[in-house]
Amino acid sequence: MEPDNFTNNNIQAHMDGQAPARRFGIFVGLVIVLCACVCLVGGWYVFAREELDTHVDSINLQSKGVTTTGTITSVEEFSNGDPAFPQSSYKITVSFEVDGVAYSVKGSAFYKANGKSLVGESKPIIYDPVDPNTALIDTFQERWLEPVMQSLP
Repeated sequence: MEPDNFTNNNIQAHMDGQAPARRFGIFVGLVIVLCACVCLVGGWYVFAREELDTHVDSINLQSKGVTTTGTITSVEEFSNGDPAFPQSSYKITVSFEVDGVAYSVKGSAFYKANGKSLVGESKPIIYDPVDPNTALIDTFQERWLEPVMQSLP
């Protein structure tokens, strides 16, 4: 029985010393790809750190957070800049109270006013009972959707 070409090539490569060089070349290539991936992730983290911190807070608050209701105390208007179709969106600040102390949290999502004032409306809040300064507006949009969308490259 005669060996096939693949076996002959491997035997020949091993005999002339190319197999260890090929393995070393593959290893170096993998190290370079791994380093490039680490650099890309590190660069992404620099630009998305705030959103990633919101994810961490949201996950931590999921298990140990306390919910309450807050009131929208201020809004920041953002115009789309198109005079033909003027439309504004708003970022809200919600104030809440814990043990007689006032706290506030600024939202990251954009809201539509739909012809009414947002100030005075109620919003659910989730906060850390040990440190109420760690708080988020307790909606899917604020806790999960906006941080994910803003952290994408």
